[in-house]
Amino acid sequence: MTDKRKIDKKIKNLIKHFGFKNQDLIEIKKMYSGEFFDSNDSAYLRLLQCSKNICNKYNLVLKEEMLQKSKCKNLKLNLFRFLNFYFKKSRILKLIFPIHGFILYAEEGINAIIGLVDLKGYGFINKNITFTPYSLVDIKKSNIFAFNIVIGEDALQNNGKLSKLSKISIDKNCWIGAGTKIYGNIDIGKNCVIGIGAIVKDSIPPYSLAVGRPCKVIRTITDKDKFDFSKKINIDYNDKQFDIIRKFSGKKIPKAFKDVINGVPFNSMNKKLAYLIDITRALCFEYNLDTTSIVRKQEILDTLFVDHGKNLIVGNGIYVDLLGTIKLGDNITIGENVFIGGNIKIGSNVKIGDNSILFSSGHSLISKERIMNWSIKQGFYEYTQYQHIIVESNLIIGKNAIVAPKSIANCDIPENALYVKNKIIN
Repeated sequence: MTDKRKIDKKIKNLIKHFGFKNQDLIEIKKMYSGEFFDSNDSAYLRLLQCSKNICNKYNLVLKEEMLQKSKCKNLKLNLFRFLNFYFKKSRILKLIFPIHGFILYAEEGINAIIGLVDLKGYGFINKNITFTPYSLVDIKKSNIFAFNIVIGEDALQNNGKLSKLSKISIDKNCWIGAGTKIYGNIDIGKNCVIGIGAIVKDSIPPYSLAVGRPCKVIRTITDKDKFDFSKKINIDYNDKQFDIIRKFSGKKIPKAFKDVINGVPFNSMNKKLAYLIDITRALCFEYNLDTTSIVRKQEILDTLFVDHGKNLIVGNGIYVDLLGTIKLGDNITIGENVFIGGNIKIGSNVKIGDNSILFSSGHSLISKERIMNWSIKQGFYEYTQYQHIIVESNLIIGKNAIVAPKSIANCDIPENALYVKNKIIN
């Protein structure tokens, strides 16, 4: 599709679905074209408000879907309700992203300006993804975005009274780690992996593994980075964690869950495992509701963190990737909007600040291993892996801190810091 056809489609979207008139869209056409435009233009200001409203609408539909799930006995929607929510979400996503392919999945917390982001399809968009109002973003197919990602400049480029958007291009088959921020006029090449908590301000060549603050290429991804299905980890799991899985899965523990806690690559689309993940999402949602009673909140904590010590305090906004995988000692305080996933072991007397991320669940570095595939034997499958994070006792993890996979935290981690293995990066 040519640039002119793309812009025409975006303009038609505004006229048809948001009540704009063609003669009022001169400045917005310039903006979509990457030219200087008047950011005080009334139609542009109206577009910002329409974008906020439509993103809020999408998030409300997702919340309603989770609310319906939480009311079901098995925390699972029937086919009719599932399809009803699926098509509701699809219609709204098409309004936010008028240039798009098939959007595989998009969670709650999307923030974007209508028409500024082009999605070529088969992308996976996790929770709390912000596309800022200050950049045109072109995303090719089969990209994976973790959560709490910000893409786009933090201000318009100004020239006198006129403004211009920066341009960001993300080629196909990339995986963008949680907590990443991407700025500037940059290109990220195909098949790249951007590490957790990275701050990207320069272009990244294809097939790169890039990490850090600022983000730098540390090496090229090769076939040597294929998943190792024989390598295991050991974090001393016990019967409590298996018992909670039996509660939802029956007497037999799914092999996929055993692979999860052993750190072996597993099929994340395995039906039994996907059901456990759905249950985890639904429980987190219910816990975060203001209407959930104190007694029920404790029941949910005892399920999400089945192996925890005494005096566990958890704030609202908690996000757990999969129940039964986290071990907590005594006197643990977890703040607001904390994301925890992977094989996590936290000692006693630990405080985790608001908006922190401890996440060691991840995909293969090789793009063909992390893309969804299909076979007669497995059906749809996509392999991922739970690495480990260990936090020793008597530590404080500051607000907005990020702890990377394979890390063993043995010191306090400051606010806003990235902790990688045994190193603090501010």
